[in-house]
Amino acid sequence: APDAQRLSEAYADIICDELNIKTLTPSDNPSDYGRVILRPNPALGKTYKSQMKDIMKAAAAGAWDVDATNPDIVHLSIPENNDKIIISLSRKNGEYITAIETKDGVEARQLADQGLIVLNTQVTPELEREGLARDLVRLIQTTRKDAGLDVSDRIDLRLALPDDMRTAAQEYEAFIKAETLALSLSYDEKSSDDGAVRYRGTHDLDKGQALITIL
Repeated sequence: APDAQRLSEAYADIICDELNIKTLTPSDNPSDYGRVILRPNPALGKTYKSQMKDIMKAAAAGAWDVDATNPDIVHLSIPENNDKIIISLSRKNGEYITAIETKDGVEARQLADQGLIVLNTQVTPELEREGLARDLVRLIQTTRKDAGLDVSDRIDLRLALPDDMRTAAQEYEAFIKAETLALSLSYDEKSSDDGAVRYRGTHDLDKGQALITIL
């Protein structure tokens, strides 16, 4: 996108935090993430008449270039009388749009005239565990709310979790405690301190249940 580097430097932390993404990488070259496709406006047929078919063919074949001085203008090369002619189209005049045909594991959405948002959708085991840890934080916060706790109340937690979520919780324990104001966190389903239970919440998951006990 235009000014991508400046945007990233100024707002990267905010964007990553709000959208829960790991990294933000600016790029002024959409072709880094796939093949850019030119889509001429079909209404151009009223102007170019018999040439419209060749314009569409040139766009599909990638026989076009972005103007060196004005990125809103593209030039298509089409045949005419055993020669080639150049037809120029303007994005601002609504004569074309661009799209991107992404590579595997990448999703992209166009932002009008402001470039593309590109997401790497490949989920690594590390990202999956982090996602489970964040899901657990959300469930604990829901349990806190259901218990009627004040937002500043400190708690102790005892968790009974499916194996994959327990593994994630142990890896991200410091994060979970900080986010939920937990002074301690244990993983015993039952304990002799049941008399100290302040609230217990059960949450259904895709792989079993999460039993969250607030002490």
